[in-house]
Amino acid sequence: MKKILFGLLALFLTVGTFAQDAKKSLRKATTALTAYNVDKSNNQDKLDEAKQLIESVMNDAEYGSTAKAWQTRGEIYSSYAEQDYTMMALNTEHKPAESSIENAIVAAESFEKALGYAEKKFETKDALDELRTVGDMLNTFANTYIAGQEYAKAYMPLNKVTDINTTLTNNDREFLNEADLANHLFVTAYTATAAGENDRAMDLFKQLYESGSAEAGVYATYANLLMQNEMQEEGLKVLGEGRAKYPDNSEILFAEINYYITKQDYTTLQAKLSEAIEKEPNNAGLYSALGNVYMNLFTEAYAKGDAKNEEYFNQSLEYFNKAVEIDPSLMDATYSIGSLYFNKAVELNKKQSALGMSKEDQKLYGEYGEQMAALFDKALPYFEKAYAANPQDRNTLIALKEIYARKNDFEKSNQFKAELDALK
Repeated sequence: MKKILFGLLALFLTVGTFAQDAKKSLRKATTALTAYNVDKSNNQDKLDEAKQLIESVMNDAEYGSTAKAWQTRGEIYSSYAEQDYTMMALNTEHKPAESSIENAIVAAESFEKALGYAEKKFETKDALDELRTVGDMLNTFANTYIAGQEYAKAYMPLNKVTDINTTLTNNDREFLNEADLANHLFVTAYTATAAGENDRAMDLFKQLYESGSAEAGVYATYANLLMQNEMQEEGLKVLGEGRAKYPDNSEILFAEINYYITKQDYTTLQAKLSEAIEKEPNNAGLYSALGNVYMNLFTEAYAKGDAKNEEYFNQSLEYFNKAVEIDPSLMDATYSIGSLYFNKAVELNKKQSALGMSKEDQKLYGEYGEQMAALFDKALPYFEKAYAANPQDRNTLIALKEIYARKNDFEKSNQFKAELDALK
């Protein structure tokens, strides 16, 4: 019996010793943090000491479940993040280290924990005050990355700001007003996409969409995400609602155009691209896209023997030429003009290959040959311009190799063949 009592006594003494150690470490951590705050320039070692001490406290069952411990931990990690925050105020070109963002997030999570354990009014107030301060820091860190177009890096701080805003709002503290929150959620969703956090992006865009007050960009981006996730019907529904709400918005129209491009729905694309050109008559890319639509329609019609093929060919050429007229540096359109002539020659070659040995067929064979040669001659300068702009484009090299071979210029044909082989 005495042995059992002795064992229990030893156990109580051990637990009591751990608790005393945690209490002592918490007090020392608070003292070290105070010393750091008195002279931040010369007392970095005190902050490091405070961090080490507070982490030992968090493992204690009693003191690791107190508002005091979590509040102290939050203030310590916030102090690390504040160092970069101060540097940014002094030097506008200074960018925060990723460790500063991590420290700020740990600080925010610690203040949220402190709030959960708070029993007194001052504990609640202190946690909320510090949480707002960290939220401002994280917002500033994120905006610096956005300004530098490093959108993926901005996601983590912005996402945490969303949590902080929810916590503050639930405790009757204003942080982001309604307009700022909508913009914040949109930017966070955009950066989530850049960071590869597509599920989070989808959730945020859905939240904005269902709010009933979403901007046009929300409809366009949310629809694109739905379609990328094989939810075409839902995406089209969102786009339809967006068009009804914002009938003159180009972003929604372009989202529709992208969808119909993937579906190769050329009939619908004709109407959509023509509508887009009315809104942006100087957008060379739209003319080039419409030129591609008519080029595909020409190819289909020519293969079927449809009499409209010539009409489609001329319309395609017209739109490609218009694109180059607006923007001579648009090599996609320049290459496409060459492709248009080249593809027509290829279709003629197919017809030529299907001819028999009759006198009429042989006459047609010669006529097709002449037409093909003329088409290749027309295509050549456009491919040469495309080659000058990008000498490593595989399709351009193939076209030049074939055209020079048909012109019996085997020296040049072999030159482009060698360049093509070098790409492999």
